[in-house]
Amino acid sequence: MAPQVSTNDGDGIHFQSKNVNKVKNILIENCSFQNCSRRGIKIQAGNKIKIKSNVFKECMSAVGIVTESEISNLQIEDNIFDSCNIAIATNHSFGVSNVEIISNGFTNLNFCIRTSGSSFLDNCKIKDNVANNINTCFFDGIMKNSSFIENKIRNFAVGGDKSYYMALLLALGSENVIIDKNLLSTDFSSISCIYIQEGVRQVTIINNTFELKKSITQDKYVIYSHSNDKKNYFARNIISTSQ
Repeated sequence: MAPQVSTNDGDGIHFQSKNVNKVKNILIENCSFQNCSRRGIKIQAGNKIKIKSNVFKECMSAVGIVTESEISNLQIEDNIFDSCNIAIATNHSFGVSNVEIISNGFTNLNFCIRTSGSSFLDNCKIKDNVANNINTCFFDGIMKNSSFIENKIRNFAVGGDKSYYMALLLALGSENVIIDKNLLSTDFSSISCIYIQEGVRQVTIINNTFELKKSITQDKYVIYSHSNDKKNYFARNIISTSQ
């Protein structure tokens, strides 16, 4: 039977050391985390950490990355995130570099991936993930030198104030991001699918399919960019509506 962490008043697993050399070559595989009041897994520093084939259900944050020191070479692959507040969250002061978030399933969440504070994802590959029934955003925050490729996001922005919610929000500080060959599908009309804040640089959005069950309403856009960077490039995207 796979190890289980269920109904605790804190974190399921907590790597507390702030010394990157003391937390390395870690594999967390085939475990179940449920009803953790804070995080299923908390990481403060580390190198070469793989989180694979686990189930996270009804945790406040499934994987909480508190960047009080450097974190690099992080793989999050083939996991199921169900009914959590946030699946993957980073906050505090440092970036997380060389990240792969691949082939995960996300359902019934507020956020799938969110950075806050001064934290960001650098050299991050987000690929082949499937998300459904997301209350707010699939991604909200800062990423640099990263790619978002071949993901399927259905039924995003299903809760709360639709004037803010969208599939992807690239915040100030993001740069050199490729968004390619994704499917973004939603029933709602009062949102933007991709929102790019002012000051974001070098964003390429190509070969994506936007499936809208209703037409976009006035003052809302499929791609809404406040950035006037001349190196931004949008091309070969398909937009379809049922109405």
